[in-house]
Amino acid sequence: PWMLADVRSCALPTAPPPTPDDLGRGIPAETVLSMLRRRVVPVARGCFRRDRAGRENYATRAVFELRLADREVTSADVIGEIDDELRECLLTSVDGLDVPAYAGTIVVRYPLYTQASGPALTIELHPDVAQVVDRVLPEETP
Repeated sequence: PWMLADVRSCALPTAPPPTPDDLGRGIPAETVLSMLRRRVVPVARGCFRRDRAGRENYATRAVFELRLADREVTSADVIGEIDDELRECLLTSVDGLDVPAYAGTIVVRYPLYTQASGPALTIELHPDVAQVVDRVLPEETP
């Protein structure tokens, strides 16, 4: 007679459940957003403004990918179809970024974009109004 038995094996190890001390030790999202808005966004605006250089239909999009650990930026990259000069300019915004103390590693993906500004607006004055403006404003001297 044959005896059939259940297959036996060792139980797979399971990770211990997180303790209250392990939870919530990262950086709050509001802190990261505030840090990026304060340091990265102003520099990015300047970079986009220089890259635009008078092109009305200029519009581009890039994504910052940052890895934060040990109170510093351990890696930074700008992803997108942009010129190398613009990429380097954008990466300068993370130099000296003040990262608060926390446990672990955080990966941040922050989108940056600029839209086309369109043609400059021109206001044409009615001849009567133009004469009044000409009387009030002094003539330009070469």
